Amino acid sequence: MHLRLAYKNVKRNRSTYLVYFMTLTIIYGLIYSFTGVLKHPMFNELSGAQDLINRILNQYMPLASAFVLILLALLVLYVSDFVMRRRQRELGLYSSLGMRNSKIGAILSYETGLVNCLALISGLLLGQVFSAGLTLLAKKLFSIEYDKTLFYFSGETVLQVFWVFVGVVLVSAFLTWRKLRKIRIISFLSDRDEESVIIANSGRLDGILFTVSIVLLLLVLFFVRSDNLKVIIKDHGTKVLFALIVAVLLFYYSLSHALINLSKKNKKFYYKGYNTLTLRQVSRNLGKNIQAMALLSLSLGVSIILALASESSLKATNKAIDGAGPYDFMVIQNLVDDLGQRYESADIKQVLIEEGLTAEELGNGEQLTAYEADIVYEDIIDCSDLIRADEGLGQKPVEVIKVSDYNKAMRLQGSEEVHLGSNEFMINCNHEGTEKQAKDFLKNKGELTLAGVKLTASENAYRDSTFTIIPPGGNDRGTLIVNDEICEMLPSTSNIYITKFTGDVDVTALSEKLNDLEEEHAAHLGETGLWWEYMSYSKKELSDVTYGFNGVIVFIMLYLDIVIIIISLSILSIQSTSEITEQADDFSVLKSLGTTPKQAGKLVSRQILMYFIAPMILAIPFAYVGTNLVIRLLEEQMKLIIPIKWTALSLVILLLIVYIVITNSLAKRTLKSEMSKRI
Repeated sequence: MHLRLAYKNVKRNRSTYLVYFMTLTIIYGLIYSFTGVLKHPMFNELSGAQDLINRILNQYMPLASAFVLILLALLVLYVSDFVMRRRQRELGLYSSLGMRNSKIGAILSYETGLVNCLALISGLLLGQVFSAGLTLLAKKLFSIEYDKTLFYFSGETVLQVFWVFVGVVLVSAFLTWRKLRKIRIISFLSDRDEESVIIANSGRLDGILFTVSIVLLLLVLFFVRSDNLKVIIKDHGTKVLFALIVAVLLFYYSLSHALINLSKKNKKFYYKGYNTLTLRQVSRNLGKNIQAMALLSLSLGVSIILALASESSLKATNKAIDGAGPYDFMVIQNLVDDLGQRYESADIKQVLIEEGLTAEELGNGEQLTAYEADIVYEDIIDCSDLIRADEGLGQKPVEVIKVSDYNKAMRLQGSEEVHLGSNEFMINCNHEGTEKQAKDFLKNKGELTLAGVKLTASENAYRDSTFTIIPPGGNDRGTLIVNDEICEMLPSTSNIYITKFTGDVDVTALSEKLNDLEEEHAAHLGETGLWWEYMSYSKKELSDVTYGFNGVIVFIMLYLDIVIIIISLSILSIQSTSEITEQADDFSVLKSLGTTPKQAGKLVSRQILMYFIAPMILAIPFAYVGTNLVIRLLEEQMKLIIPIKWTALSLVILLLIVYIVITNSLAKRTLKSEMSKRI
């Protein structure tokens, strides 16, 4: 009987459960796709660094999923409250007919359980579609070579999603039971909700609190923009977080009344049309949901931060890999150890032949030599405003390379060679943190003294080529290109062998040979630790490690971002629809006074728009500051310069518009249905 009644109720109250059903469908689909992609067969083909990264990902994804479950619990809390408000007359009627609270609770639990079942089935189907797209993304993020089908069904993942479903159903049942224990359902038959009364606060006090909240917010934002971010987080993180929460709560506590007080100053606007009613209704709604507004402003801000940070990190990683160099691998022989002892210069190609490298592995290679200038970087560029990653660069000796060696690299990669006149120099720089300073030096000064010889910049003195394989974060911060006879007067620091394969090469087998070379020539230097005479870099290995490590960060950020924004907007939608529904009596009065359905619809649309805008008032500045902070932290972790890309913000705005449109339509239908019950 209860199951049949629950089925009929769900069918009759489709609009009530629509947002809840859509949200759960998307969330179940996201959980299945993000968790299931880790079970995809392509991850079984990983080895070495990629496999380590996969294990790290599997370690941290459960933590992200636990956070998602907390957000789901909040969503269920708002849905259960919304259902109670939306159907209070119906539930009151059940109670007046003698139905006990336990049976009413059972009916509501069956209803939410039924909606969850439908959402689970729909979510698993949607998850298959999500998985295909996510598999493509994972291939890129983790640099996986896999050319088989993208679709994959994981029974283990289905079971995990099922347990999430069970948890959501149990939490929903518990919240319903807890709510029913505290109230007399028959009281739902009363006409008005006590919460609908607007409490008039002191206008002066509200103004003071609003001003205090703004000042406190500005202080917090100014404080966290300090260069000593890590010190602030370590020593004052709790205090800053507490101040932020207090400021946000004060802001939304005083915003509702500040909104009316400010509007009253413009009487022409305040008394125009339905502005007075709209402002008071919005003010009442904000006043009733202060904690929710504060939480939603922070969660939406976090979602924007994650969206911008994940997009920016991914694009910076792509750029770093693309610019790593047009060679397949590189071997460096360091000629000076950490204690200042010099090592004999070697023919690296001959050393590699002795290590057993084949002709295909050796490829078309060239050996270059790097030299150390007798000037430091602050002698040629302005080091007063360097980025954090370049701190200390000013006191380091400038790197120098022969023009003949530079041209060897250019020929190997098929680029144009350069030519220097007598006592001329060029600067090669492809690092965003120092390229402006290098260009300014060439433009404003254009001369230097090296090994006692005065040099002037050539006609086209700035180059931005990549003449070695560059690990991400290790871009050329400025290398002087000079004539060979100048370099002969400088101490050499390293030999560099760069090459391109001439045939098919097993990169894994090659890496093992190069690792043996590194270990064979490694030296223990006492307290300074292990020193490597030979170091090797494979472009594929750099790509695997960089994409893999950065991919873990981007993957988790993307997962949390989508879930947070979907749940946050869903809660906003449910809340605004609930508040509009409670105004059924007000709209009935307006109708009797001659308000047309079109005018009533505009009132609903304006209220919903203002309700969605309210949390964005703080979310946007919070996201702006927070994104810069997160990017700074990511730059240190990823060893990259990460320019902020704003494309993802347009997707967030698009999603916001979609939810506003859906909520507007749903609220109007719900209001119309509720008003018909008043007749």
